Amino acid sequence: MKRYVVVLCMILAAFMVVPTAVHAEGTLQAGVASADMTPEIGVPLAGYGGGKRRLDFPDLDPSNYNVLLAPSEGVLDPLITKVVVIQSGDTKIAIVKSDACGVPQHLVKDVAKKIKKTGITLENLCITGTHTHSGPGAMIDSIFWSVAAVDIMDKRIYKPFVRKIADLIIEADSKLQPVRIGTSTSLSFNLTRNRRKHPGVFDPMIGVFRVEALDGKPLAILFNFAIHGTCYGSSNMKFSGDVMGVAERNIEKSMRDRNMPAMAMFINGTEGDVSPNGGKAKGAETVGNQLGNAVTTTALALRAQDNVKISVANRTIKFRKAHLNIDLWEDRDDAELDCWGIHESLKKMYPNLNDKLKIEVTGLVPMSFRLQTIRIGDSVIACMPGEALTAIGVSLKAIGKDLGFKNVFVFGLANGHMGYVCDKENFDEGGYEAMLNLYGRNQGDDIIASFQEMFTELADKK
Repeated sequence: MKRYVVVLCMILAAFMVVPTAVHAEGTLQAGVASADMTPEIGVPLAGYGGGKRRLDFPDLDPSNYNVLLAPSEGVLDPLITKVVVIQSGDTKIAIVKSDACGVPQHLVKDVAKKIKKTGITLENLCITGTHTHSGPGAMIDSIFWSVAAVDIMDKRIYKPFVRKIADLIIEADSKLQPVRIGTSTSLSFNLTRNRRKHPGVFDPMIGVFRVEALDGKPLAILFNFAIHGTCYGSSNMKFSGDVMGVAERNIEKSMRDRNMPAMAMFINGTEGDVSPNGGKAKGAETVGNQLGNAVTTTALALRAQDNVKISVANRTIKFRKAHLNIDLWEDRDDAELDCWGIHESLKKMYPNLNDKLKIEVTGLVPMSFRLQTIRIGDSVIACMPGEALTAIGVSLKAIGKDLGFKNVFVFGLANGHMGYVCDKENFDEGGYEAMLNLYGRNQGDDIIASFQEMFTELADKK
């Protein structure tokens, strides 16, 4: 099945690459806002729990921000949070992206409490992390993820972060103006690769949203693409938006050069088994600039409409048990995948074990998640609280197409973090991603079924 994933993406894209306008009833308005939210140097980086990032002994000095991980040492490029608020009729939504490894559910809930005066409810709020592995740590209350690759929560970091996101949403809401929106897609096959030794298994589709004022000048360009933020590996100790930040800056410069300044906003996709085709600063610049160029070309060709219907659906999915599923005998070629050093340590502890080791972590991780689906005109978005593999995205896009949506997007790392989301085939194959598919072999199927229900619900709302 795997070798046909990209082919299926191409078939789906063939129906989507023509720019499409979104149509519906009601006056459409939007507002945007952004801010540099790079934390203080010394705040630990999130994304890798091993290598240079892991301390040999905990740092128990209460004046420091770090406990289990080493402190950050500088800034390669700023970490930016960006917001788009969109209203059509009585429905108002906020989409947020933060240069962070992930977004815990409690952060989304805490932000929602602070923006009540905007009329944007938790159900209509989507906050995503770009999945840079050089973003801020110490902002999650889960014991499991804190120990794994994030560090112990420090409220001196967390509370200002929540407040600043809320303030940005309120700012964007205060700037609402009549707009038009268009959506489209393009393809690029040279930006990413599959990291599970499945050549050609990745999603080449780049989704683009253009939000423009009625005079045609763009306010924001949102782009959706599946890629890991790992150009800067575990040896990097400085903050960076990684390859996604490069792409955003490329788009914004290109638009300024055309006297059409716009905010560029990256939202990740089903990147669970996908790595960038390049590493370190050179790789980030090369891949990021290529992605940015592709997005700019697509955005400039978009046609947009000012009458757009927006609707939202939510479901809560609950799990009974959570386990790590570790293949102790498996040889790992890519040291970056074993980001905790857990695989290497357990191999030493259990050298004669010739079967999978299953460790229950129920109670150490969240056991329920909010799944969200947003319809914008003839496009639909599945907001996935975790790192889904390519096969999950392909399934969701096929379901959405069958229901009549012209464009189907998956916003990954949205509204929470459940780890990896595998299809059964990849789960049975094992490996790092299967190890962190915490909620069982049927996890992927259960999530797809919930999104299918929401797709159907929104497809019926004409």
